[in-house]
Parts: sequence; structure tokens; C-alpha cells
Amino acid sequence: MPAARVCSTAIADLKNNRLILTFRGVVTTKEMEKLYTAIRFAVADLKEKHDVISDFTDCKFMYLTSLVTFKKILKFIFSKELGQVIRVIASNRVISKQILNLTLNRPGHKPIYVSTLEDAKNKLDNSASLESLRFDLHEKPVVMTSKSVQHDGFILDLSTSDCAITSKTAIPNHGDEIQVRFKLNGETQPELFDFSAKVVRVESFSFNVQFLNVNSAQRSLLWGCLVVESQGDYIPN
Repeated sequence: MPAARVCSTAIADLKNNRLILTFRGVVTTKEMEKLYTAIRFAVADLKEKHDVISDFTDCKFMYLTSLVTFKKILKFIFSKELGQVIRVIASNRVISKQILNLTLNRPGHKPIYVSTLEDAKNKLDNSASLESLRFDLHEKPVVMTSKSVQHDGFILDLSTSDCAITSKTAIPNHGDEIQVRFKLNGETQPELFDFSAKVVRVESFSFNVQFLNVNSAQRSLLWGCLVVESQGDYIPN
């Protein structure tokens, strides 16, 4: 008698507010659709800004046809603001190359990659700084105003609470308060964001700012735009 097939699963870790996805074996379109249904039920039990761990260590590969549903799953998961996204991959698996190729050199969120599920849990348990998921935007233009003087720069990466900026004309000092203004694509039209911000880290040609006094409506709009900006992240090659 053949052994029972072990399927992929979606589990809501209510204690730690995490969605844990485990992909197993060869993932077909049919199995991915079942997983999508399970995810919808699991997410309903989690609070806002839950973390997502995707474990691919027991997965061999996904059929290309299943990647369409995989993209649908990600769109659903990202419909509300997340905490962190961590992927557990084994370097010797075909699926690892598939997952990495889906995000390579594309604008989108910046997942954390680890080699074991235990590493993923420890990363979340021991890193208080991992609060806002960051998105790589590949040099999105930004205008900075400091002491009534405007300077141009580019956003390197962005979250709903902070961003990293590079500029050839002005690098502010640590602790400076500046104004940052930038546009992102929205669902129906470009959206303009204009935030007061504090410089929290300075490097040779870049610096990080923390947004000040961002209300829930602005945060929600910014999250929606970040998701729109990264929609091409998971188009199968």
C-alpha cells in the first residue's frame, strides 16, 4: 500500500501572531489552491502586522502553473500590513532557485532568508528591531527639505515607518529633522507622501530616516502603494 501523501500546510501561531507555511514535496496547482483556502482561514485568526514564515526545506519544486496561485496567495497575504516575511530554504533544492529567481533584481519586499525553521523563529523572537517590512524600490526619487533648502535623492528601500535614502548633494547629520516628499503608484493613481522625519543613521553616501507623526490612514495608504509598487515581484519567468 503506497504511503499517504504529505501535503503543504498553513498554520496560525496565535501565541506569536505568525502565519507558518510549510511547502512539501512537489507542489501542484491543485495543492496550491488547497493551501490558498487554508491560508485564508488561518489569517482570519491572526492580528494585524503578523509575521509570515514560509518553510521550503521539505519542498522539491513547484510546477510553473502553480506559481500563478502562489502569486494570488501573496496578494491575499499582503492585503493587510505584515510584520516580517522569513523564508526557510535549503540551498541544494530546485525550489530554492525558483524562489530566489522570482524576486531577483525586482522591486518588492525584502524577505529574510534562513536555513532552518528554528533560525526563523529565533530571528523573530530575538530581534526587537524587526517591526516594519522593508521594500526595495530601486532608486525612487525623493525630495528632501532641510533648513528651508531642497535636495534631490533616491529612496533605496522603504517601510511604513522609515526609509533609506541616497543623495549626491546632501547627507544630513544624525538627529536632524527633515521633510521628505515622494510619489508612489497607487491602485488608481499616483499618491504623494510628505512626511516629517528624523535622521537615525548616517553612512558615507546614504542615511536612514524615521517618519514622525504618521497616522493610521497615511500608514494604510503607504502600505497599499508599497504593495502596488511590488506587484511585478512574482511574475513567473
